[in-house]
Amino acid sequence: MPKNKATPLGDKMGTKKYVGVDIGGSKVAFVVLTANGLHPIEVHRLPLPRKRTAKTEAMEIIGQVGYLVSKYRDDVAAVGVASAPVMDFANGTIVRWGSRPAWKGIPLQNLFVESLGLPVLFDNDVNLTCLAEWEALPRSQRPKVLVTVAIGTGLGGGVVIDGTIFGGTHGQAANLGHILYIPEGADCPCGSNGCLQTVASGLGIVRLARSFAAQLPGGFTIASQLGRPDSWTAYSLAMRGADLEWVQRAFVRAAEAVAWGMYQMRELFDPDRIVVTGGVMNSRELFVKPLMRCAAGLGLSSLVTGPTLQQDLSAAIGAAIAGRRLRAPGHFDEQTN
Repeated sequence: MPKNKATPLGDKMGTKKYVGVDIGGSKVAFVVLTANGLHPIEVHRLPLPRKRTAKTEAMEIIGQVGYLVSKYRDDVAAVGVASAPVMDFANGTIVRWGSRPAWKGIPLQNLFVESLGLPVLFDNDVNLTCLAEWEALPRSQRPKVLVTVAIGTGLGGGVVIDGTIFGGTHGQAANLGHILYIPEGADCPCGSNGCLQTVASGLGIVRLARSFAAQLPGGFTIASQLGRPDSWTAYSLAMRGADLEWVQRAFVRAAEAVAWGMYQMRELFDPDRIVVTGGVMNSRELFVKPLMRCAAGLGLSSLVTGPTLQQDLSAAIGAAIAGRRLRAPGHFDEQTN
């Protein structure tokens, strides 16, 4: 599991608060949980800062956490952070962030700890989403193995076994978006090519749509009714182009790839349940229906469910839960009370 820099205060009276942070590709979400609750007592959402330097951006995020810590004074016992950037959890530095390359090498965990003076835990955002989804289920329904697949700008996977995140040696287990899907395929922001998320993600949908549009008789001149191709997003395509055959084809192709990925997760982890979440899942007709058809064809229907928690807060909630479970560096209790 990811290492941590300090040991949190005890909470025998149940008065402590736990801050969860989700640093996403375009936004940052902040939640505050009580010692025993699952529903946040406070929520904040901010656009991801864009400042002169990566460190300045990071410090603005930390400043918002500091505001919450000061608001609740001595009641905040720990902070959990869900990280979209790939991190070296052994030393708390950012290894890679495709959309923010300037963040590479930032000692994010040390910045949090030194600024806040509190125990801080970092983990992969989809791992923490998976943990939150596991906690959200009644005790009698909590599965032995829960897999989460998150389809947003990219594609991620997370695994919880007996209530504990399975992160592998470096915290990157179940990194679904970066398994090889098409040898010598499209370039991925990770620096490799042919990764599953080059097809099975919001970015993949846009790439496919551009490719299909270029093959139209009128090419991009016809497709420009949806705006400049370099400004397309999966959301804008769904909103403006849902009735266009080539847009539909892009979503179906992505759904097929996601279903293939879920099949791999089933074969690898033998889960009781697969929770599918993420912003692309809001496109029900274009994406969810073909995804479920593909899942049925692969024998996955009985395993696949939607999320229990609000999608844009689940990673932050999971981060706060992880902070709440901290007892010593690198250790989680298997279950919360």
